Amino acid sequence: MGAFALAAWCTQTRRPLWPRAAAALALVLLMPLDSLASTQLAHHRQSTELARAGVPLLAPNVPDGYHLEGVGTSGTVPCSRPTFYYRIAPDDAGQHADSMEELHRVIQVVVGPRLPNFMPPSHRAALTSVSPVPAPACTPVAPGVWRWSRYDFLWYFTRVGDAVAVVEARTPPVSSALLRSIASRMRVRPPAYFSEQ
Repeated sequence: MGAFALAAWCTQTRRPLWPRAAAALALVLLMPLDSLASTQLAHHRQSTELARAGVPLLAPNVPDGYHLEGVGTSGTVPCSRPTFYYRIAPDDAGQHADSMEELHRVIQVVVGPRLPNFMPPSHRAALTSVSPVPAPACTPVAPGVWRWSRYDFLWYFTRVGDAVAVVEARTPPVSSALLRSIASRMRVRPPAYFSEQ
């Protein structure tokens, strides 16, 4: 309604031209500021959400040619287990992978508290179950990092302190070497790290 009133005022021919031109120029100059303010507000909301995640924000150095997307948290209510999640996607897939080919190249990461029954290599119950899940043994690949595969999916489990990061992707097209590199380089990051990528 305000925009309509302003447009009606600007198009009146009885008024001098310079106030109408100044109002139009002011609106044009305010549009980038509005976009900047919206972006800053979104980053602030995300940082606040991540600061309240209840679990360390584990992430690797993002490999060249990749970016972070889909950053979020769940389990913030007292009766559920907190988790932090994101995707590591190839840059050439754009900001959001949508075709099946692109989705198969995306690496999923979920971080949560280490459960008492997380005892690799004999058990791989990391974030999904309260009781141990019998499974083929995980393969240790580095201190605090284990590998497990099933069909064409590959999981790496990384323990950092009292948190476990689960790195999952389809192989191929994602290489085992890339997944291992990501899993081996998990570190606690500040909330701002996830809005800078």
